[in-house]
Amino acid sequence: MSCCIQKMARKRYTVLTKLVDRHFKSRDLIGVEIGVHHAVTTVHLLTHSRKIAKYYAIDPYVDREYRTKITQAALAKYEKCTFLHTTSHEARTQVPDGIDFIFIDGDASYEGFLMDLEDWVPKLKSGGLVTAEKWTRSAPAVEQYLKTHGPVLQEDARWPDLKRGRLWWRVKV
Repeated sequence: MSCCIQKMARKRYTVLTKLVDRHFKSRDLIGVEIGVHHAVTTVHLLTHSRKIAKYYAIDPYVDREYRTKITQAALAKYEKCTFLHTTSHEARTQVPDGIDFIFIDGDASYEGFLMDLEDWVPKLKSGGLVTAEKWTRSAPAVEQYLKTHGPVLQEDARWPDLKRGRLWWRVKV
């Protein structure tokens, strides 16, 4: 991994871990990550957040079996993590309702991001977090979701010290 990519990933997973730990008082959180790649963010969250009890890591890795093996090896030591080698759309039936947070870093197309919102926001508890990267790419899908479903996701301006960078979040009401 190049130096610049490592720095971007480090900032993302550090902010995400702090956000999860500050937002929730509970220590039995259920989280979902869509788009795991090599599991850098996943491993950081599972290592540094003491509040996560169950974590679902989802990624299809179509035609990239070597990535699947790397990810499975990285996640093997975390009993609380279930790796689902499938699309996020297919995985939604394998994850129970009542999740606390979701980090979307998968299909960044308008259609893909909108489908992830349609599939996963209903599974979130009230007060749960939707987090993602690339606001400029995902904003149109979020706006369409809110037009269709009403203001079910609201901005959270707490913790201004968390420099958002490429990471954004909304709270389910």
